[in-house]
Amino acid sequence: MTLWTFIGRQWTKLPPPPKGEYLKGKVVLLTGANSGIGLESLKHFSTASPALLILAVRSIEVSERILAELQSLHTDLKGIVISLNLDDLDSIKSFPSRLKDKGIDKIDILINNAGLVFLMRRLGFDQGKVLMLI
Repeated sequence: MTLWTFIGRQWTKLPPPPKGEYLKGKVVLLTGANSGIGLESLKHFSTASPALLILAVRSIEVSERILAELQSLHTDLKGIVISLNLDDLDSIKSFPSRLKDKGIDKIDILINNAGLVFLMRRLGFDQGKVLMLI
């Protein structure tokens, strides 16, 4: 088998993403939702009628603007922005209580998109590896 044959076989035709209200009644939490894959996931989920979209991000202002833009397109979209910095252990530890303070007692779907590169570097590779396993 040639290299080009191998590469050609890696490409597949993916099914289209689901459409409609398949997230109706679900609470979705996205980390790193203000850029890249997280932002594109947020845009997609905003069309699926979730009960609540939670954006857990470092940049509150940017995320609030993005959420407002999506809410102008989808008037029934409910969402909140909560600060979460994965480079700060205190931010991570306090996150569940901050969710409870906002009346959120369950999460149905977690899209854990935010990176841990800086935290892993600070803790050392072995501890970072353990953190990723958790």
